[in-house]
Amino acid sequence: MSAAGLRRLRLAGWALAVALGALQAWASRHDMNPDGVSYLDLGDAFVRGDLAQAVSAYWPPLYAVILGAAVGLLRPSPAWEFPLVHAVNFLLYLGALASLEFLLANAAPRSPGWPAWAWRAWGSALFLVAALHMVTLRLVTPDLLVLALFLLAAGWLGRWADGRVGPREAVLFGAALGAGALAKTVALPLAALGLGLALAAAPDRRRAAPRVLLALAAFVVVTGPWIGAVSARAGRFTPGENARLNYLWLVNREYAPPMFAYPGARPAGWALEHPPLNYLWLVNREYAPPMFAYPGARPAGWALEHPPRRVLDAPAVWEFARPVGGTLPLWLDPGYWHAGAAMRFSVADHAAALRRSARAYGRLTLRLLPLAVGLAVLILLAGRPGWTRREVALAVFALVPLGGYALIHVEPRYVVGAVVVLGLALLAAVRAAEPRALAAVTLTALPLAVLPVAI
Repeated sequence: MSAAGLRRLRLAGWALAVALGALQAWASRHDMNPDGVSYLDLGDAFVRGDLAQAVSAYWPPLYAVILGAAVGLLRPSPAWEFPLVHAVNFLLYLGALASLEFLLANAAPRSPGWPAWAWRAWGSALFLVAALHMVTLRLVTPDLLVLALFLLAAGWLGRWADGRVGPREAVLFGAALGAGALAKTVALPLAALGLGLALAAAPDRRRAAPRVLLALAAFVVVTGPWIGAVSARAGRFTPGENARLNYLWLVNREYAPPMFAYPGARPAGWALEHPPLNYLWLVNREYAPPMFAYPGARPAGWALEHPPRRVLDAPAVWEFARPVGGTLPLWLDPGYWHAGAAMRFSVADHAAALRRSARAYGRLTLRLLPLAVGLAVLILLAGRPGWTRREVALAVFALVPLGGYALIHVEPRYVVGAVVVLGLALLAAVRAAEPRALAAVTLTALPLAVLPVAI
């Protein structure tokens, strides 16, 4: 395809992505979810300078700051606040699309058997399915922001593997990793992985080492103030309570009655300091009676340090008047309400979590079946893949979060960036594809993959 034709294809892909994203954002402009309410409350707290409420050990700050800045700058009426939030999500979606362009440019296959139009078509299809089908613009969560930063970091990682990173690029790479950690706490260990892969994949490690240190310094500068603020509030060093709570809820599956009990959870053996973190919820699956019980959860053996006041027995009514404010105090600071909760390592709980994750990945594979089948056919036609340091680094950068989430809890929106990067790494490793066969597979698989998103 000529350069002009490729340019037209690129513009057509952008136009399709923008149109589909705008339609989804408009259709869901009045939607809201509990996470979104908490982020809006925290954003308001940041804007008015109320750091006592804004600094949360559970919610990372970047998305809340973005929402708060938009609301504070435009001051919408209550009727337009939710549509404004979805407009912000649409802008984040466009940012993720720009990050995809950066990644496609820095991870393109070196094989002459890969026409540029096919590479771009596969990348665009992966992105559309990921952003509009796995994340969607309906949910008010930082997942689109995380997707944008993950794709951006993967693009920089491709440049590290090609030896095209100077001091300026190293700082930008570290800043991207730091911004990711401020968007979602789970990105903190991924930043360490990214820095390690940058050094391991570099052609000249001795030359790359000082630049990796420079990237690390940029990461610390970006994340240090927030970690310091959270640690000061907690009275100990901590990057946040997100991992602990999710382990409790989703692995131990324990809850503190009467809140957050869910299927498979059990009462916990600990007590909360302040009724209603994630190892507790998602691995141990324990809860502290009487809160956080949900189907499958079990009462915990611990007790809450700050239980809510029960104001009525029939029906059960609990008061969350103070000290946490916000629209939904219970979910604005779950770390406070879960003070006293103790997660515990359990092989049985982890085995159950892995079974649930395997089922979740199975369902996700069915949703991505046209892309998965097309990719498998390409690999079979090409024969043995030709892996380089770049493809290996990108694949590892994607596989580690996929495996990490499998230990706790899997939702499509959590692993969306990893799915896109892994798919592109596998495609880039296809070295000997016959151009006509590649074109036939591309033109067959991609419309089938994108059609459900368009519908």
